[in-house]
Amino acid sequence: MGVVRWTLATALALFGLATLDLLSWKWVVLGVALYLAPLAGQFVPNVHVRIWSLWFGVFVAFQTALSAVIFDVDFVSLTPNLDTVVEVTEGLPGISGKQYVTTDAKGFRVTRPVAYTADDSYRIFVIGGSTTEQIFLDDRKTWTHLLQENLAALGKTDVEVINTGVSGLRGPNHVATLKHVLAFHPDMIVFLMGINDWNHHIKQTFAVEKESGLSAWKLRRQLLLRNSMLGRLVAGLTNRLTAEPVEPGTVVEERGEYYTNQRGSLDRAEKREFLPQTVDPEYAAILREISQLCNGVRCVFMTQPTGYVPAADAAFKAGFWMTPPNEDYALTFDSMIHIASLYNSHLERFTAENGHGFCDIASSITPGYDVFYDECHFNEQGAERVGTLLTACVAPLVK
Repeated sequence: MGVVRWTLATALALFGLATLDLLSWKWVVLGVALYLAPLAGQFVPNVHVRIWSLWFGVFVAFQTALSAVIFDVDFVSLTPNLDTVVEVTEGLPGISGKQYVTTDAKGFRVTRPVAYTADDSYRIFVIGGSTTEQIFLDDRKTWTHLLQENLAALGKTDVEVINTGVSGLRGPNHVATLKHVLAFHPDMIVFLMGINDWNHHIKQTFAVEKESGLSAWKLRRQLLLRNSMLGRLVAGLTNRLTAEPVEPGTVVEERGEYYTNQRGSLDRAEKREFLPQTVDPEYAAILREISQLCNGVRCVFMTQPTGYVPAADAAFKAGFWMTPPNEDYALTFDSMIHIASLYNSHLERFTAENGHGFCDIASSITPGYDVFYDECHFNEQGAERVGTLLTACVAPLVK
């Protein structure tokens, strides 16, 4: 019996060490404490302590494994019931003043109440990253809301547009979001994706240490303590105890430092050329998976407009920062033109081959500070332009 206890305690400790969250020392400390507790308990003379410490370790491991089945770590939404005011004072050309930003109970940006369990309206979900999220734009200035307004002006008053976008999300997250929203009676799903995927492609190409395979990497993230039921409970309690109380409607000043501190990325000392002939195989596989999930639902894909075009002027290019972001090197401008065109062209072929809707807004937007506040994020006028272009694509499809 003693051998069995020691073996089980050792196995639990090894499982915990193999799934430590090395990106956060707090979660490392908590993980070590929880998973080594059963092993440490075997040194205690009291037999009840030895047995109960094992049961505790089994509970922690079991709830972690169960959480990996219940939760999809790739599904990310904004904070539910967000109610804040972003006051843009500088740093974001084309956006200024107070911007009212809210989310509903699911963490989605909407401008009319949505009865998700009902099926009594024409419901359009929009999936994407920061260019969909538009977190610095007022709820009623986003291109997602303007799409809803434009369709209403055409007599399609029962249309609901739900914005699920979150900054930084890419292909695997979009699949998880799609799976999540399919339960809420979508009639159409619009995707604006690509830029985060090609930046991932760039970074992985030049990374010293490559990510492991998609399935293995996701499984390990699923088994991180922070993503388990217990971890989520601990994080929630910690946030409540340590967070400063924020009243609804609190004004948050935004000066665009995150962007302005990285602008001029094309002038980084180290330049690299990257002219791939095909998109990242992972991205291509993600599109195929999305296509299969779209069976029975109208899916429309938008090209990603950027400033990566030959006609971009020097003043506009000086504000670039995503070439790629958060690195000490930059791709050449010709490389950025190439990769943006490659991904948008692939998307066009993909939609044609699979019978999905396609809206080429990239070719209809002349880049500059009149539509962007950097090389890809829309300002107020840009969002209005996107709303108009997308309406022309979508309106004939809305029944």
